[in-house]
Amino acid sequence: MEESRDLAHSRPEHELTDRQITLDILDRLTPGPQFRAMAIVLGVLFVLGAIAFAIRLTSVGPDHRISWGYLATALAYLLATALPAPVVAIGLSFTKAAWRWPLIRISQLFSVASLMSLLLYVPLVSTLPPLAGRRTLWFDWPFAPWLWDAVAMLATVALGLVILYLSTLPDFAAARDLLPSTRRRFYARLALNWQGTPRQWTILRVGSSFLGAFYLMLVVLVHLVIPLDFAMTLVPGWISSVFPAISLIGALQAGLAATIVAMYVWRRWGGLERYILVDHFREPSKILLALCLLWFYPRWADFLTRWYGRTSREQMLLLFLEFGPYFAPWLLAFTLSFVVPLFALIQYRVRNTVLGPTLVALSVLAGNFFERIRHYVAAFSIEETTAHQLTQIPPTHLPDGFDVLMVLGTLAGAALLYVAAAKIVPPMSIWQLKQGALLHVHRRFLSGKYTVLGKPD
Repeated sequence: MEESRDLAHSRPEHELTDRQITLDILDRLTPGPQFRAMAIVLGVLFVLGAIAFAIRLTSVGPDHRISWGYLATALAYLLATALPAPVVAIGLSFTKAAWRWPLIRISQLFSVASLMSLLLYVPLVSTLPPLAGRRTLWFDWPFAPWLWDAVAMLATVALGLVILYLSTLPDFAAARDLLPSTRRRFYARLALNWQGTPRQWTILRVGSSFLGAFYLMLVVLVHLVIPLDFAMTLVPGWISSVFPAISLIGALQAGLAATIVAMYVWRRWGGLERYILVDHFREPSKILLALCLLWFYPRWADFLTRWYGRTSREQMLLLFLEFGPYFAPWLLAFTLSFVVPLFALIQYRVRNTVLGPTLVALSVLAGNFFERIRHYVAAFSIEETTAHQLTQIPPTHLPDGFDVLMVLGTLAGAALLYVAAAKIVPPMSIWQLKQGALLHVHRRFLSGKYTVLGKPD
């Protein structure tokens, strides 16, 4: 009952009509001074990153693999944040969470940001050594690994965009009917003659469910092939059956964290504070806590296997990945992705705020980045990939100015795609907000105010 009281207290005192909700959300499509300033800053960072990439490519070429370790980290980081973020919307829709409505579109928009990962994949796949003589996932597959990795990534990104477009059709129709005439023609084309007939609604709901299930499977596939081809198989003697699971669970954790941070940005600077309330931070933080515990288990199992095995191969891997040149990223990843979220989110007073879950989410995102450094920069620093095990430990590869600019440019490019898409696609699902409003009724009982939730099916 106490939780119900909290849910009620986080609801706005005055309900909006359907038309007010529609006009308020559509008003966010008009670029303002904050958007222009952000777009300029992100655009400048992206251009600087592109210049640094061009200089690096012309100076060392793709064969000097160690020079591309931090760009590979940026690719892995996008695959761990932007690519799995739409899974948040898919999972909450499958479970019919009563508080999911404001999160849906915010997480779906990350599918546009994941386009940046395709741009990075093209030059990075050319840095991989030939498959002959080294361990690999592929046995006599033609054009492996570049073709099949590309198919997995392209299919995942494309399906995410299709899901976003399909779920936005009713909102495009609302923009077609209510925006000024100068923009109606554009949205009329995007709306595809959406009229809101029962058949169209059935196609929308059933299609979104089926496509969402396939998207989840493709995200799993991407986190199977990319970590193996760009990290594990490049390190002699690195054999781990749980490494894809390690990558996937970390990605699900970081994808949810990215959604929470994006919610805070929209609430703080996007003018959506009347829709994004305290419970929209408190409830996802419970899932983030569960993912934090899940994050620990496969890493502990993987560590114990090498620790108790104590073969020369396993001792070299322990020294290389945990206790040697990449001990600092390992410690930071463990602290920021597990220790900080665990001890912060077990406290209700931290979860029951807007700022608390946001700060924890930022910690998770930072920890995930350091873990990608530990895996991908370390793997790209290995010159001899055909040996059976490591015979010497390469030194720590620290980033130079070009590495920093390329990483910042990559992240800025992804963020620019996100904010640009939010000026075409409404940042919140209007039709789902209206549906959620129909399922919430506020009632007073004795001295308290409570929310009565309806279940459509």
